[in-house]
Amino acid sequence: MLSSVCSILDMQFSPDGRLLASAGYDGTATLWDANTGAEIRTLRGHAQPLRLITFSGDGGLLATTGKDGTARIWQVPSGEAIRILRLSGPALAAAFSPDARLLAVTRSGTVSVWDASPETGILGRDILARDMLDGSTSSGSMAFSPDGKVLLTPSASGTRRWDVPSETELPPIPGAASILTLSGDGKRLATSNPLVTEAGTFGVIESADEDKHLATLHAGLTLWDLENPSAHLNLNWPGTPRFSQANSMALSPDGRMLVAGQDNGILRVWNAVTGQQTHVIQVVPDSRPSNGYARPWGVYCVVFAPDGKTFATGNQDRTVVIWDSGTFERRLTLRGSALASYAAFDRTGRYLATASGSSATIWDLSAGRELFLLSGGTLQSDRSLFRPMAPDC
Repeated sequence: MLSSVCSILDMQFSPDGRLLASAGYDGTATLWDANTGAEIRTLRGHAQPLRLITFSGDGGLLATTGKDGTARIWQVPSGEAIRILRLSGPALAAAFSPDARLLAVTRSGTVSVWDASPETGILGRDILARDMLDGSTSSGSMAFSPDGKVLLTPSASGTRRWDVPSETELPPIPGAASILTLSGDGKRLATSNPLVTEAGTFGVIESADEDKHLATLHAGLTLWDLENPSAHLNLNWPGTPRFSQANSMALSPDGRMLVAGQDNGILRVWNAVTGQQTHVIQVVPDSRPSNGYARPWGVYCVVFAPDGKTFATGNQDRTVVIWDSGTFERRLTLRGSALASYAAFDRTGRYLATASGSSATIWDLSAGRELFLLSGGTLQSDRSLFRPMAPDC
């Protein structure tokens, strides 16, 4: 049952920007009108908290994965669950193919691709499942190539590549990878390299959220030209790995710029073609304790607007900053009540959704205002929340 303390664990705008979907700790998904903030419907079926939520590229389908070991595919117009996919464990990542016919799901050591097309009449068909024999665990990211024929997943032995039509594995891209992001044209890939301890294992920290997830520490980034993987660029920075972890990264839509947020409050920018570091910005002070930490610090999330002209960062001081991608000046600073763990632009770039555990916020960037607060499935639209934000800190 929804309550005022129900945590929002994931969210995403629909491709046309009209809907916002949120995944709840109570096992429900909620569809909201992104223009008015009205709740459209609640999708029920999972027996345990949701982990991930994602729209298909055409916006007609919505996939949810839960800790109950199932993934569900919903028809957005009707709210009907058309597929219930049984998994061997909680999903770590999920993504639709560009044509919305396939749903890929990763879980510990395994990647599967399911038939998601309603017209097939098949309840659910596992058309590709290969155990990762190196025992690696995906950290929660994957990507389809623009034509939907190749699926990329991170692992300890490198970025695994799967040819979906033939159900065969292609030669991997070498080098351990914890998270990855693919440029819009599918030509460039960025991977975050996990910190490996002296014992040969990934370094991990325990997050402070209710779910107690373990998060891999990222020690460096690598840029790959997928047409010539041998021509890769290693993007590292000064200092020991302990003091230079990458919390998040994002490639610009045109694949020419890579931005990474670090736990020491630094934002780093590279030319993704040459590998040259172009900007180093101290967004927030480095205030991490010296004896380890169990909650997010620094610049925690980074996301580009669809046109690539701006990008947003969610920061430890509970601000969300909108940056100019050309000048790297702060266009807008939004002050929230909690750390923005996730952020997503709508297709126009005018609206930004941020999530912070028990709530999600819709911001109107053109007005610099907080429009709606979604908390535990209940929309709060108190007019006192409509406050203009200063263009700088």
